[in-house]
Amino acid sequence: MLINIIRAVSLGICYGIIEPLIYVETFPIMYRILYLAMFLLPFMNLDNIWIWLGDGVLSMLVQDIVFWLVMRQDPVSWAWYYPVIDHFPVWYIIGFPLVIILYYLAKKKPIKLKFKYEKRV
Repeated sequence: MLINIIRAVSLGICYGIIEPLIYVETFPIMYRILYLAMFLLPFMNLDNIWIWLGDGVLSMLVQDIVFWLVMRQDPVSWAWYYPVIDHFPVWYIIGFPLVIILYYLAKKKPIKLKFKYEKRV
């Protein structure tokens, strides 16, 4: 699990540093789709869905924190789905406990995704 956390934090830091250079406001929906894909696909883990989701959420949180540090700005509400209270993103209040819960579930109640397929001869 420690390796997963290190990978998630590393990806979040790297993308948080790079994002100010590539953020495009022209296509916000496409940006959101690419953002989710980038943070969920690298951690694809069908052996334990909770680890996969925990890694994705943790990397998104770290990326967001690093982004605001690199920009040297207080967080602002730039979209309806990114509310901020007194320059503190609500996402952090929800996200960090969510990561802890997901990693707890990964340890206690792992869920494997199984696919049935027929072997053709």
